[in-house]
Amino acid sequence: MARAMREINLSNPTWRVFHRTTYIERVPPLAASGPSIAPNTTLKIPDNLVGNILLCQLVFKELIKQGNSINSLTVGTAVAAVMNPIPTSPGVYPTSKLGDMVPWWETFLNSARPDSIGTISNPSNAALLNTIFNQVVDYMYNGFATKSIQKMFSEGNLGIG
Repeated sequence: MARAMREINLSNPTWRVFHRTTYIERVPPLAASGPSIAPNTTLKIPDNLVGNILLCQLVFKELIKQGNSINSLTVGTAVAAVMNPIPTSPGVYPTSKLGDMVPWWETFLNSARPDSIGTISNPSNAALLNTIFNQVVDYMYNGFATKSIQKMFSEGNLGIG
């Protein structure tokens, strides 16, 4: 538009610029007019908060023991060592660190793990164990990657050491 104005032949005294706007929205869209989070949103406290802290402590201690950098593989290895350690021979599993503190965990693991010939006594428990394991790895990895778990232990003095 500016270029057209500069190139106008001003020798003719009669000239005008005709500008037409077909439509202009002067009302902001509803998504932009309000806050992204409603003020009355209630946050849900995690179930079994003490148990979550205990699990975080166990995984954190395992990561410190491994001494590796934090990535999805090292977090997964630490979670496996805490929740479901690898077998020493087919069908022979060491007691999990979580099983030492949660009485029913070992019973659940025994029903979800394959025996010495590879048979799983309860396939639905095996699927549930896989789901729980993946969710815990994601939870822990995100917590460590954002430094929120480390911050929780450093500020809250939750018995890591």
